[in-house]
Amino acid sequence: MKRRAFLKASVVTVGSVLLGAACGGDDSDGDDPNLDADTGDDVNPDGSDPDVGPDVEPDATEEPELEDGTAFFPQSLASGDPKPDSVILWTRVSDSDTSGDLELKLQLALDETFTEVLELDGGSSMTLAAEAAFDHCVKVRLTGLDAATVFWYRFIYEKDGSSYVSRTGRTKTAPEPDADVMVRFAYTSCQDYNGRYYNPYKRMNQLELDFMIHLGDYIYETTGNPQFQEPTEDRRVVFEDEAGAIVFHEGEEDQYFAARSLSNYRTLYKTYRSDPHLQRMHELIPMIATWDDHEFTNDCWQDRATYYGGREDEQDTERRQNASQAWFEYMPVDYLDDPDFRYDSEVAFPNDIKIYRDFRFGRHVHLVMTDLRSYRTDHLIHEDAFPGAIAVNQAQFEALGLDELPEFFSPYIPDIETYEDGIYKTFLDGFANDENEWDTNLIIGEISVGFINAYAEQANADEEIIPLIDDETLPLGLSFQELGKNSQYTSIGSRDLVIDAAYNVYADALYQESGGTSESAMGEEQETWFGSVMQNSDATWKVWGNSNMITQMKIDLSDMSVNESFQKKFLMSAEDWSGMPNASDRILTTLESVENVVAVTGDRHAFFAATPHVRNDPDTRIVEFTASAISSTTYRTMLVNTADSDPALAAAGAAMLGSIIGDLILDPGKAPSPHIGHASPDQHGFGVVEANGDELLNTYYEIEYQKAKEELDGNAADFAEQFSMPLFRVLPGTNNMQKQIDGVWNNWNQALPGWEPAT
Repeated sequence: MKRRAFLKASVVTVGSVLLGAACGGDDSDGDDPNLDADTGDDVNPDGSDPDVGPDVEPDATEEPELEDGTAFFPQSLASGDPKPDSVILWTRVSDSDTSGDLELKLQLALDETFTEVLELDGGSSMTLAAEAAFDHCVKVRLTGLDAATVFWYRFIYEKDGSSYVSRTGRTKTAPEPDADVMVRFAYTSCQDYNGRYYNPYKRMNQLELDFMIHLGDYIYETTGNPQFQEPTEDRRVVFEDEAGAIVFHEGEEDQYFAARSLSNYRTLYKTYRSDPHLQRMHELIPMIATWDDHEFTNDCWQDRATYYGGREDEQDTERRQNASQAWFEYMPVDYLDDPDFRYDSEVAFPNDIKIYRDFRFGRHVHLVMTDLRSYRTDHLIHEDAFPGAIAVNQAQFEALGLDELPEFFSPYIPDIETYEDGIYKTFLDGFANDENEWDTNLIIGEISVGFINAYAEQANADEEIIPLIDDETLPLGLSFQELGKNSQYTSIGSRDLVIDAAYNVYADALYQESGGTSESAMGEEQETWFGSVMQNSDATWKVWGNSNMITQMKIDLSDMSVNESFQKKFLMSAEDWSGMPNASDRILTTLESVENVVAVTGDRHAFFAATPHVRNDPDTRIVEFTASAISSTTYRTMLVNTADSDPALAAAGAAMLGSIIGDLILDPGKAPSPHIGHASPDQHGFGVVEANGDELLNTYYEIEYQKAKEELDGNAADFAEQFSMPLFRVLPGTNNMQKQIDGVWNNWNQALPGWEPAT
């Protein structure tokens, strides 16, 4: 059998300068003469403020033999995973005249005009193969580089006797592990393309950064999901391979698709990477990336999707591997345990690709990137759970060893099929219809009396059809409805919006019953690796690149003017770390002995600053900064849209509650989330961290949500003024955050909760 070929990064050791005098490494102490001292923004030598970063286009007058080849490099180029002695370079070449393999050349220099060209493969350039089998993507791993040094690179495609050059890329290697330097990086996530514009990247491109972190949702797998996407003529994804995609609302006006085939996922990357501001970011700044869910499918776990809410089995290993292969082809990622790694779908999932890894940037920053999708356990409340079924029975609760049965426990029938000769089973089966979309096969075993009686009262409105259950000998338990799940086949009360106190009891019961295996975001191997790396690091700051926020968001509606069933304290999400309270406690306990842990997070489409902690132990905590989405629908808007689309939520007035979500989270009177000190749920943007031995600063670049629906113009200064910039600080040896308010540093006191002047 002929061995199949797979894309891998060509490993090249860089040699000496071939032309001109060699330049040394970047010996900057963190102060850059080309940065404005007050704002940290780029300034030109004459003091003016450029619209975007430095001009790195090749000078056609100096290189007359090179012609503009932008059309042959439609996704431009990118670099990633910088180390002190290596970096990954990426491009994709496209020629409509041929579908076969192509050749191109790479050049590397110490200056943007390429007068100081570095030796590659024994000459001034090296030849690379852009194979059709890998969508003509090319990846190069340069080694033997000087640390903390800026390099310039470009690709050349030769055709019909002419040489066509790509744009010029700029990258930078990491400082040596013992270098006492300030490190400055950006972090962000969630960049939906459909009807959205990447204005925050335009702002990011004005800054001088060592690297940027992308925390996931680099693409979205759907082409027009009406819950959060609004494609326009100039910002939409169109699959060439519609037959290979998943179709929703087929034949209807609102028909849209989700990627399934390798071609579909490649189309997503090609389309998203066509954006000029995203291209410019990649041309200027090396990226370190992990994935979240939408690189594969919404709210995924392992190789499973969640589109149909449990109506059908959504395990699709082939689809998962198509998504992984496209990510591997298009993202400039290094695989440290195997520099020769090449993606092979013949290797069984999840061992086909491993993306968790760590990076060292001088003495002060150790970055640890995790994968929270490939190995994670299922959501604790299954989407198809029958609302009236018992989630925790009395025996399971008693096994927890708690003294008092919670007030939300209520009577249940031990076996509805035999109780009173099965009359209540037959009764509930009769309610299975289009309005109550129930699977009657799941109306078995332990069923809540309160659930049955509510429907019995409805049926008995005119005359008694069936007697209410009034049996004081029945055991007490916790139904899925009492967890917040009012209907079957839904994410509400499953992945989203669960009742806090009841959910914790349910999670603890499952955790004990399973011997601790019910909750895992990382999987055993990755979690062991993560703990070891963090505990053994000697860097000042241990920065966790965490795609899902570990901070729990809670709101208290107990005295709000809403339906009585919603007058509870809710956990806003059970899809991420919040839905794994025991796993969160386990991770935070592992980090208890590690000083100066700061998590940078995405996914939530909102800005948060918080000190997440072990339940009932606020001192065992870390600091977490969560940056909002580049362009994807903001958290506030998503909540309003979800409430409008769900009949029960709409009837309860949840859309109004969603519109004030920031106030509900930060409510100082009820303090439902006392560990959260800052929330901007309706802003787009990114975060920037500056870290040295004395402090870690975090600046949010926040812009109003409406600005994602238009491409913003104007000069650089006017453009920059559209961003607000709240500033936070963490000091070494503390596990708390500070915020600058009116020029004064304030500590977050979650016992108040509130900000108070630092002493």
